Amino acid sequence: MRARHQRTPWRRNEWTDGSWALLDRSDALILVTSQGRRILYANQKATSTFARSGQGSLVGTPLRALHGSEDSFADFETFSRLLPQQQKVRTEWALRLPDGTLHWFDIQGAFLRPGHPGSGIVWTLFDTDDHHRLDTALMQAEHRLALIVEKFPAGALITEAGEQTIVTANEAMYRVLHIPPSTRLVGAGVTALSPYLPAHILHQIYAPLPRFPIAFAQPIAPYRGVYEWLDGRFIDVEGIPLHDGPDLHGGFWIFRDVSAQWQRERRLEKLATTDALTGILNRHAFLEILDRELDMSTAPGPWACTLMILDVDFFKTVNDSYGHPTGDVVLQHLANTVKRFLAPDDVFGRLGGEEFAILLRRRRADGAYELAEQIRQAIAGESVAIAPRPAIHYTVSIGLYEAPPEGATATQFLARADAALYASKHAGRNRTTLWTPALMEASGPPAP
Repeated sequence: MRARHQRTPWRRNEWTDGSWALLDRSDALILVTSQGRRILYANQKATSTFARSGQGSLVGTPLRALHGSEDSFADFETFSRLLPQQQKVRTEWALRLPDGTLHWFDIQGAFLRPGHPGSGIVWTLFDTDDHHRLDTALMQAEHRLALIVEKFPAGALITEAGEQTIVTANEAMYRVLHIPPSTRLVGAGVTALSPYLPAHILHQIYAPLPRFPIAFAQPIAPYRGVYEWLDGRFIDVEGIPLHDGPDLHGGFWIFRDVSAQWQRERRLEKLATTDALTGILNRHAFLEILDRELDMSTAPGPWACTLMILDVDFFKTVNDSYGHPTGDVVLQHLANTVKRFLAPDDVFGRLGGEEFAILLRRRRADGAYELAEQIRQAIAGESVAIAPRPAIHYTVSIGLYEAPPEGATATQFLARADAALYASKHAGRNRTTLWTPALMEASGPPAP
């Protein structure tokens, strides 16, 4: 090896034999080329990497032989011409291995003796093939992810925790949130969404994002809710935390305009809970609310609740004399009259036939009795026009029951209010009766 170095004057004069020995042991691939791009020296690492089978040395091999194509070598030549101006150059390039495959290297070039005409060029190559392939795979994965997000049928938003920024937002999100197409969100802070999101939704997106990836004792749970926008639309908002083990790195947010579905469900819910004739709650819906209200009686704190049951007097006579359509008009009139006297949190429902019930929240018996009398007198003082026949006058009987402090079951509640109602009927109708222990719970209704 030493004799070979001595036969090459530029080596002997420029570096010591010890320097060449160090280069031979380097983990980097080192080539020295003439300015005509022929290899004058290759260390052991470079020789073992690029030499073909049976080729003991790369000395004299044109640098072109290491390139995969003429175009690659031509581009590398263009790059190499920067060396006289910059003195050092660096790039990443793919070179051909003996088996024909291309391998990526970080290549750094410098003159062996700067400022000397005809000086050789030292090329130092570091193997970056694995890193390059990982970068390529990552870029491909990011590209596929971008395509998936862009083609996602709902609005999609990815946020990053470290800088609290928006990583990507697809066109569907612009449409769902009515964001002008010219608005640039990618790279902007999450707060850039504030003109387009209600404050509480923006808080849900912004609050979990720390200033850096952070480990949580328990992973943040996914988030989902349907919200009504100011324009009347209903938006389904779903947030999926992006965890790497215990670390939170950001979030994936999905926005769906579910207005049509939500309104359809509301209509179905209304049909299922509303009495078709009067527009108030039906029996099933009313009793569900009654059950929930009675469950609250066991909660700490003050609680009061009174049940009022109304029944139209002699309603069978109305139907028999005027027909069922007229009876329906009477029931509608009753419902509309009662509504005028109710507070927003009172619950009004039709139990069936001509029987109605009102759940008076936070009202005790004395206040409920006063309200019942106002309703009864208003109905008795009005008439229902049935053209061309004479107007109909009708009355109602009312029963009241105030739940005891210890609460009551729904069955007790209804039975005792019914008992008070039947007492009003037996006493001559068109009156209000408050249940007392002296009243026997009626086993069945009296004559209408």
